[in-house]
Amino acid sequence: MDFKIQSSTQKEFLAKATREYKASLPGSPAEEYLVSRKLLTPENQAALSRFQIGYVETPLPGHEWYGGWLAIPYLRFAPGREDLPLKGWSVAGMKFRCLENHEGTCSENNHDKYRGHAGAGTHIFNTLDMQNPDDEITICEGEIDAITAHLCGIPAIGVPGVQNWKSHYFRLLKGYKKLWMFADGDSYGEGLAKKIAEVMGDKLSVIKMPDGEDVNSMVGKYGKSALLRGMGRE
Repeated sequence: MDFKIQSSTQKEFLAKATREYKASLPGSPAEEYLVSRKLLTPENQAALSRFQIGYVETPLPGHEWYGGWLAIPYLRFAPGREDLPLKGWSVAGMKFRCLENHEGTCSENNHDKYRGHAGAGTHIFNTLDMQNPDDEITICEGEIDAITAHLCGIPAIGVPGVQNWKSHYFRLLKGYKKLWMFADGDSYGEGLAKKIAEVMGDKLSVIKMPDGEDVNSMVGKYGKSALLRGMGRE
């Protein structure tokens, strides 16, 4: 197991990072990126703000590597906890995305597109959707795809690849009557779908994107109906 208890200092630091990076988003390259991915539109601006996505304009200590990157906090809702630094919200971790136009590793600096907040471990993204009274949930590969599905009205969580799936995640899924998975159109998507199906069996329905596509690119090209049709909802 990789459960880690955050200290109050860690909570305060991540809350401060979330606030400051969110405040730096307007007019930044990160905002341009969100617009290009059709995540930030006049119609869904309010819904997207729920995720507190930011831009690392002035890195906090320890985040110097991520200057100029997109910041994606892993939020946890804590009703009634007004004592927390974000007034009822806490941040379990933070992911950063390089905004260079590249696939796989950055062609200029030879690093991965995504990097996690040091020492944060691996978490499920957008567990906020698991707190809703739904009997279905959708599993996506990564944060951007989970955000895209959520903005399409589909409750969704994100897991950054098969290598980051933890066995105790299954406990969080057992109460659902139906599980969906939007698998990327590559071998990694197939691997994660197989791993989950081995335990969840008939509860799981896998919708595989075409080769080279993911949830975000499909919605960007064809709209949310591309996902809803696959689920038999349109």
